Amino acid sequence: MELGEAVGIGLISVKEKAPTCEGQEKKDKYGWKARVNGLGSDGKKCSGGNLFDEQPHGMEPRKDEHFKDKNLGFVPEKKGNDYWASNGLDVVGPENFPLQAHHLIPKNYLPKHEVCLWLCEKYNKHKKYQLKEDTRYNTDHANNGFAMPYATPLKEWKNAGDAEAKCHVAFRVMEETGIQLHQGSHAGVLDIAKVNEKLPASLRFKPSAGGGGGGSDEMEEDSIHSPGYLNQLGVWLTALASQINQHVEQCGICQGEPDSNGKIRVLPLEDSVRLMNQVSYIAKVFLKMNLMFTCPYGAAYARQKDLLTWDGESGCYRAVGVKKDALTEALSR
Repeated sequence: MELGEAVGIGLISVKEKAPTCEGQEKKDKYGWKARVNGLGSDGKKCSGGNLFDEQPHGMEPRKDEHFKDKNLGFVPEKKGNDYWASNGLDVVGPENFPLQAHHLIPKNYLPKHEVCLWLCEKYNKHKKYQLKEDTRYNTDHANNGFAMPYATPLKEWKNAGDAEAKCHVAFRVMEETGIQLHQGSHAGVLDIAKVNEKLPASLRFKPSAGGGGGGSDEMEEDSIHSPGYLNQLGVWLTALASQINQHVEQCGICQGEPDSNGKIRVLPLEDSVRLMNQVSYIAKVFLKMNLMFTCPYGAAYARQKDLLTWDGESGCYRAVGVKKDALTEALSR
């Protein structure tokens, strides 16, 4: 499936069920508090730690619902660095890996998007509308989470002598878990040259191969070149915002009186949270299908995995068709 076609399917999914206030009890004040960095009245700073284990809505407390009922990925036990430094790749698998709790809609990206008009009262950049109060959307909710592996705690990574050796470890983690690596920066766009930097010279590919973007919560705003993770999210969130705007324009119930600034105050919609969760789920599906990427290692592996074969003795990958003795010779140089 081409990325453009896939994004189109994602858009159709976002628009499949239009937002509505039908069935929502009307009150002067709901008392809802959103958690969106810098905007939500919840006031708590979003973090991977909160996303993983905060009661009652984190990924760990909701792991059965998260995995079995919502198909949002297995949530493994979080183990310390000493465990991974001792056991390494031997114990890595689909249900056991060094994990990072990935915000499918990243915590530092969301507050900059216009969709926050329909999530938080504090968002005041729209010329016509402003919410009367927050929705109850929570960036740190399990619905916005995906347990993804990273390689840096592994003994093989620590013992790797150079970038090429680390690439082999990163690829092996992805092969053993069946999940992209979450290591690097979430990019709005992705430069294939940066992907090639992660690859052994014999496995590099040309810029025409395409790309995706991004990695850890601490570096979400890195920007390089070509379509990437944040760009795709932006398309879906813009479509979502447009859907809600269309409902409000036609709804006499949601619209209130203009405030002192001339802005029409709007009741928060419960449906806004449902739609945000839908965008998160679509992003998770795209990650699982390798249609967009959270880091350069994931993009590189997705492009090359069908051309690689693992050599357990050397602890390295080689291109299909390259004889083992040629690999040994290359490693000895």
